[in-house]
Parts: sequence; C-alpha cells; structure tokens
Amino acid sequence: MNSRYGRKRIQQGLIYFLIGKGVSAVIGVFTILLVIRGLSVEAFAAYSVLIALVETLGAISGLGLAHILLRYVPELYSKQYQVSLRNLIYGSLGLRSIILLLAAFVAYLFAGKLAPYIGLSNAVLAFKVFLLVVVLRSTTQFLSQILESTLHQGLAQLGFSVATLARLLGMLYLLELGEVQLINVIWIEAISDALSLLVLLIGVIVVVHRKSKDDLHSTNDSNWVRIHLRVLVKFALASYIQHLAIMSYGQSTNRLVGGSLLDVSAMAAYGFVLSLYQYMQRYMPAQLLAGLIRPILVSRYCEHGDFSSAARMCEQALQINILLVVGVFAVFMVGGDEMLFAISAGKYGSETLPILAMLFLALLLETRRQQTELLVQMVECSHYLILPNVLLSSSVLLAILLLPSLGAVAFPTGNVIGLLVANALVQYKMKSVNFHFGHDWFFTCCLMVLGAIAVFFGETAKQLEFSWYWATAATGLIYVVLVFFMSRKMVLNFMQVLTGSQV
Repeated sequence: MNSRYGRKRIQQGLIYFLIGKGVSAVIGVFTILLVIRGLSVEAFAAYSVLIALVETLGAISGLGLAHILLRYVPELYSKQYQVSLRNLIYGSLGLRSIILLLAAFVAYLFAGKLAPYIGLSNAVLAFKVFLLVVVLRSTTQFLSQILESTLHQGLAQLGFSVATLARLLGMLYLLELGEVQLINVIWIEAISDALSLLVLLIGVIVVVHRKSKDDLHSTNDSNWVRIHLRVLVKFALASYIQHLAIMSYGQSTNRLVGGSLLDVSAMAAYGFVLSLYQYMQRYMPAQLLAGLIRPILVSRYCEHGDFSSAARMCEQALQINILLVVGVFAVFMVGGDEMLFAISAGKYGSETLPILAMLFLALLLETRRQQTELLVQMVECSHYLILPNVLLSSSVLLAILLLPSLGAVAFPTGNVIGLLVANALVQYKMKSVNFHFGHDWFFTCCLMVLGAIAVFFGETAKQLEFSWYWATAATGLIYVVLVFFMSRKMVLNFMQVLTGSQV
C-alpha cells in the first residue's frame, strides 16, 4: 500500500482523530448546554434557525468543488503529484471563496426581506451578523476536508479543538458578565470560527508544500489537472446538481421551515432537540469516521479496484452506528424525560420525546444514505444520486402537510419516508451496474432485541422504586454488557481492516 495511506499513517491519524474528537465532543456538548440554558426561549428559537444558514449558503456556493476534493485529493496525494495537488486545492478554494462571499453579500443586501421568510423579522441584525459565521464556518469545513483527505488528522482536529475551546471560553465570559444575548453569542461564534480558520489555513499551506522523503517525480504531475479537466468538470457538475437536489432535505431546511410555520415555543423545543441530535449525529462512528474512512477507501479503491471490500467496511461502520443508536434510544426510553428536563433547566421536557424518538429512526436511515453516497462518489457515479435526492427533498412537502396533525414530529417523519424510498432507489441503480451492497438485517434485529431487554430491566428498576438515574444507568450497563459479547469480534475486525492490519 502507498506509504501516505499506509498502516503507520492511518494508526497515527486515528490516534489524533480520537483525541481531537473526544476533546471537541466534551467541550462542544458543554458549550451548547450553556447556550441552551443562557438564551431565552425566543432567542434560542432564532439561533436554531440561523444555524441552518451555514449549510444552505454552503450548498449554494459549493459548485461540487468539495466533492472533487474528497474524491481526487486522496488519489493525487497517494500518487505524490504535489504540483497538481496544489493547483487543484488552491483553485478550488479560491473559486469557492469568491462564490461564497458573493452569496453572503447578496443575502446581506436583502436581509430585511429574507429574514421574515424564516421567522426572523425581529432579528434582522442577528441575521446580518450571522452571515459572517456562515462564511467562516463554511470555509473551515472546506479546509478541514482537505486535511482529512490527506490523513493530516492532527492539524484538522487542532482546528476544531481551537474553535470549540474558544466558544466555551466566550460563553463562560458572557455568563460572567450576565450578557448572554443572541447577538453576543453570534460574535463569540464568529471569533471562534476565525481562529479555527487561521489554524486550518496554515495547516493546508504546510501540507500542500511539504514533500515527503520518498516523493516520486512524474512527468504526469504538472499536467494531471489539465488532462483530467473534462472529467473533473463533469464530476463536479453531477455532484453539484445532486447536492442542490438534496438541499430541501435535512435539518437545515426543517429549521428554516419550522421557523416560519411553528410558533416560538414549538420552534425552541424543536431546536433544542435538534441541537442534541446533531451533536449525537456528529459523533456517531459512521459520521465521525467519515473524514478518516473516505480517503482510505478512495486510495485503496484507486490502487486495487475492489468495491466489495469498501462496501463491507461501510456496512460495518453502519452496524456500529446502529449499535450505539439503539443503546442511546434505550437509555432515553427509561430516563429521557428527566434527563431532558435537567439538561434544559426545566425549559423542555416530555413534549420533546416523540420528536427525539423519530429522529433516532431518521438517524439510522441517514447513516445508510451517507455510506451509500460515499460508495457512489468513490466509483464516480454521482449522477445516480440526482433522482433519489430530488425525491428525498420532496419529503419536506410531506412534512408540511403533516405539520397540522403532528407538529414538529412531522419533519423527521417526512425525512424517514423520504430516506426509505431514496436509499432503495440508489441501491437498485448501483446493483444494475454490478456494484452490489446489502444490509445485515439479522444483526440489526439482534441489536433491537438487546435494546428491548435493557429497557425491560430499566423499567423494572423504576417499578422497584429506584431513582430514575439509577434505573437509566442500569439500562445502559446491561445493554453494554450484552452488546460486548455479541459485537466485539465485528468491531475488532472493522478496526483491523481500517488500520490496514487486514486488507
């Protein structure tokens, strides 16, 4: 295997990855709890809507450039084409930055007209200031993808850790002053993202100009981008279209539509649940390891052309995700009401549990979609995602129809139905061109049974008048023990394949 994606670098990247994500997760969760507890219900409802602007404007300005980097940076880096790597990265970064700044500028000019459409008629200033966060955060995400694609996890995680630590210190400062207002929280976000951007930009510059001891000098290097320009443009166009097709799907759109159609208290409750959900989603293995798994799979596929190996690895990552989601769901079944009430300082409680339960189901299906998308883009078949993504985006229309009867639960319900249809369609399209991948339903059903057993013991403990936290802890412990005996070999095998101990 190429030394740049060899066992030593993967293991080193995994260590940096786990340390960095662990630090970011702990600090990040603590910080968002400070935001939830510090902001008023009305201010947090507005904050929940503003967060969606990052993904929305990022998608509009993307032009498929991020997809190009995720697919071709590992290939160029493994071939050690330093000149082409620099040209591709700097060209993509420059073009995307121009389009992103232009989109943000237009949004700023028309802020007074745009803000009321998403329920922010009383927060136009916050809307304008948050556009700075959009530009900074979207750019940091772009830079982090470059570093992750080259397995420089230490630099990538340093950038994220700087941002999360600065955000925490800023929130503590605001709490000390007693000035936890929406506009102040946004400025803290902007400063934190600016620091992260500086660290990541320096990291990217160092990486693209650094030469390893075993650099190979090829005549194809300086000409690679020019020779493959037509392929790059075609891939970017297909990726951009499929990305635009899916823009109306997901939590960002749900936040924007919810801000317009839900009342303030319902939107605040929905935003609270989404904040917890998205942190959990971010730190689930399939999502968490995407930045590490993707470049490894792409580099191995370019070297060996083995699709089945990549499909097995994605399926194992999905099963580990399901394992954790079922465990978290079991814990919330027993002690969720009390936990949510305690976390939010009494602002939100049992009314948010149905939303959270449906989001858990959506998370499992969304993880399958992400793994499928990774495989589709790896084999350069992004056009297969366009129709499924259009169908998936239409799920927001179903959610709007269900909104009067289901309330905020309508959003994840619509997403679940859309994901079921879209995932099946992509799998069918890939199978038609001999790219087969399936799902181990037996293993999933076994996990569901173990979760049900854990819930049974937890509820029994509550009936025996144990406190809710002891009953919840017992539920989690029983589930962990049961899963350990059932899944340890699968998890160990996944880690061995990931690090190159078996390939």
